[in-house]
Amino acid sequence: MSLLGWSFGGIVAAEVARALLAEGYPVALVAMVDSVRPRLHPQGISEAFWNYLFEAASVRDPAERWARIRSGGTNVAKLQIRRLRSRLRPTTSLGPDDPLARAVHLAYLNYRATDFCFPVTLFVAEETERRWGEPSLGWASAFTHGWQLQRVGGGHFTLFNPEHLDRFVAALVEVLPASLPTT
Repeated sequence: MSLLGWSFGGIVAAEVARALLAEGYPVALVAMVDSVRPRLHPQGISEAFWNYLFEAASVRDPAERWARIRSGGTNVAKLQIRRLRSRLRPTTSLGPDDPLARAVHLAYLNYRATDFCFPVTLFVAEETERRWGEPSLGWASAFTHGWQLQRVGGGHFTLFNPEHLDRFVAALVEVLPASLPTT
């Protein structure tokens, strides 16, 4: 069995693989497509503030520590501006009042990754990697049984557009288990 999920679906695919393996079912491939690890980008102002302070506290070099605190302060300010702007926009079908969007958002915020006891293939869109500045999108420490990085074109919402789709499909075919048909 092979599991693949995009965005939050990548996290779901990995957790389904964990459950299947625990029950003794074989899993040939676990692929997470542009799935940023929760807590890599905190959602709330308070959460963001404490996350950046905690991150800065682990840095030994004082100049680098202050650079991270300044960067964190800037990011917290940007987050607050984005929240204010979103309140001024008309609501959309998957807005804050949509129960499905709220359930997914809460599941994402409350998710705490533990070590994955299986190899994972992580497909990362080039724009996403540039945005977060880390190829594993925060997952490297959780991938204790190895992981493979496949870079694909576009961004989080454009990697499936026609101009990027061929590259994604080629990368996917490259990692598919030999037992699966690729036509």
